[in-house]
Amino acid sequence: MSVGKRLNAALIIMIVLIMITVILNYISLKNIQGNMNEALDYRVEQIRSVDKIRFNVAMQGMYVRALVFDGKEESAESFKQYNELLDQEIEYLGKLVSSDTMKELMEQIIKYRDDFNYGYLDMMDAFERGDQILANGFINTKLRAANDGMFDATAQMVEHQEKELDAIKTKADDAIGFSVLVAGIALAISVLIGILVMIYIRK
Repeated sequence: MSVGKRLNAALIIMIVLIMITVILNYISLKNIQGNMNEALDYRVEQIRSVDKIRFNVAMQGMYVRALVFDGKEESAESFKQYNELLDQEIEYLGKLVSSDTMKELMEQIIKYRDDFNYGYLDMMDAFERGDQILANGFINTKLRAANDGMFDATAQMVEHQEKELDAIKTKADDAIGFSVLVAGIALAISVLIGILVMIYIRK
C-alpha cells in the first residue's frame, strides 16, 4: 500500500473517531442539560413553593392566636390574608407535583388545611359567644394539630425533593465522567493510530 493510501486510511479512521466522540459528548451534554433543567425548573420550584406554604402556615397560626388575644380587626385581616395566601400556594403546588410520593403528601396538606379551617370556624363561634377559654382550647387542639400536620407533610416534601436533587446531581456527575472517559479513549486511540501509522510508513 502506498504512503498516500496509508495516510488517507489513518486520516479517515481519526475523523470517524472524532465524529463518534463529538456525537457521544453531545448526547451526554444534552443529558446533563436535561437533568439541570429538571432540578432548576421543577424540583427547586417545588421546594420554594413548600417554603411559602410553611411560612403562611406559621403566620396564620400566629395571627389566629393574636385574634383571640386582642380581638383587633388588624389581627383578623392579617389572619385572612395569610389564610388566603396559603390556599393559593397549596393550589399552585398541587399543579407542580407529579410523583406518587408528592401527591400523597399533597393530599395530607389539603386535609390538614381543611381541618384547620373547620377548627377555625369552631374557634370563632366560641370567641364570638365570649367564651375565650373554649376558643383557646380549639387553638391548642384542632388548630395546632392541623398546623403541625401541615408542617410535618411539608418537611417530608422538602426531604423528598432534596433526595431527588441528589439523584440528579449523581446522574450529571456520571454523564460528565462518561464524556471525559469517551474523550480520553478517543484521544488514546488517535495517538495509537498516529504511532502505528508512523511505524508503518517507515517500513
